[in-house]
Amino acid sequence: MESYPLFVPLISILAGFIDAIAGGGGLITIPMWTLVMGPGAHVVATNKVGAFASCVMALWVYQRHHPVPWREGLWFLVAISIGSFIGSQLTGLVPSHVFAWMLLALCPLILMIVWSKERLFAERPTEPTALSKFVLAGLLVGIYDGFFGPGGGTFMLLALLWFTSMPLMSALALSKLANSLSAGVSLGGFAMQGLVDWKWGAVGGFSIVIGSFMGAQLTKRKTVGVVKPALTVVVILLMGKLLWDQLKGP
Repeated sequence: MESYPLFVPLISILAGFIDAIAGGGGLITIPMWTLVMGPGAHVVATNKVGAFASCVMALWVYQRHHPVPWREGLWFLVAISIGSFIGSQLTGLVPSHVFAWMLLALCPLILMIVWSKERLFAERPTEPTALSKFVLAGLLVGIYDGFFGPGGGTFMLLALLWFTSMPLMSALALSKLANSLSAGVSLGGFAMQGLVDWKWGAVGGFSIVIGSFMGAQLTKRKTVGVVKPALTVVVILLMGKLLWDQLKGP
């Protein structure tokens, strides 16, 4: 790790900046930690420090303008938290090399979702869904977010839009809270297993918050239009380096 003194904070600032505007910051930070630390559960665990910091900041900014309907989504929040803890406990059971290939497989899917947000997240008429489906959706998304994480907040929002009658702005607000809870619970689960590198996690977390704050200042400006292409280029470059490392072997 000592050979990357500037790489981690600079890439983390970029990830926070992009995540605040277009989402998908985990697509940058997970490859970053994989390149620096090598693939494995410790990558997901250390990444959760920055993810938690970023989620809490996003929640703080958002709730100032949009009240969080936590009572309406209480069971979803409970299911997310339980699923996230389960996911964090499963991560350590997976061979380290699997994480690199998982990331390479998931990145194109999540990038597609990022580019399709306007269509996927459009306001739509919905009917109230059975509580069991509501809870199951939260549990599954929570397990994914605790186990791996990239795109977890996006999946939470999609679950709320597709499985509840909640309006878009309420679903957005609740997804911010759900994402914060999931990140905090999974971080605690990883900490119990001793998988978190707190020193570098703190560096990444602090840098991500700086980037998130900078990105939040530009959310209503025309420069936002360059963020999605920038995210795509950065992710492709990181994925290419990661793929090269995997094919090259030790």
